[in-house]
Amino acid sequence: MRLVKNQRSKVVRGLWYGHNFFFSTVKRKNKNGEYSIVYQVSNMKKTAQEHVEIYRQRLVIEKVFRTTKQKLGLAHCAARSLNKQKLYIYAVFTAYAFLEIEKTKKNKLNPESVVSSLKNIKSEHVMNKRSLLIGNFAYVA
Repeated sequence: MRLVKNQRSKVVRGLWYGHNFFFSTVKRKNKNGEYSIVYQVSNMKKTAQEHVEIYRQRLVIEKVFRTTKQKLGLAHCAARSLNKQKLYIYAVFTAYAFLEIEKTKKNKLNPESVVSSLKNIKSEHVMNKRSLLIGNFAYVA
């Protein structure tokens, strides 16, 4: 599917195994001022711009789940009872809320960068404590 001349978007309906699909093509300008073409497939009859907006909203949700699974351990709950699983999920999303607050306060790009900076602080703290401990015990030969 190609865009012609100054056309910025296009939606084409297609039939696949008896199901209607809508193929969207949108030309967009990235932050460097360069144009790129985005292709999307949907089962909803919408304009190409609406498809892009729906995907943008979904991408935010996908990033939340990625962070909670990879950085906060959402996928590693070992609890067997439903109540404990719920508490675990609440704790993970509370931690995510904390990361979002810290992201805003520290002017970070994303919650993952907050996790990295917290890990660095922890490492520096441990190294400082280690050097204090070693400084208190002199090696005597």
